[in-house]
Amino acid sequence: MNAPGETGAAARRVVLITGATSGIGEACARTFRGRGDNLILLGRKLETLRALANELGEDAVHTIALDVRDRAALGVDQRQAASRCRVDKGTALLE
Repeated sequence: MNAPGETGAAARRVVLITGATSGIGEACARTFRGRGDNLILLGRKLETLRALANELGEDAVHTIALDVRDRAALGVDQRQAASRCRVDKGTALLE
């Protein structure tokens, strides 16, 4: 949740979406980005993720190609995503 009075980049949330390459995941990505949120998109299809990030604005979208059912892959990629985020006044920002 944003602090009262925050606007611009500091007011943006970071939303992590699994299954972002199709269906409900893709629809959620479009909806949250349309509201101005930064996104971390996870999906198995790298080229589809890249195309979606390009369409939604690569400056506010980070993509991670992986299968969330693969626990070993999740450990590495969680750190990768976390390295792109910082907290400013209680709000997580994607850099």
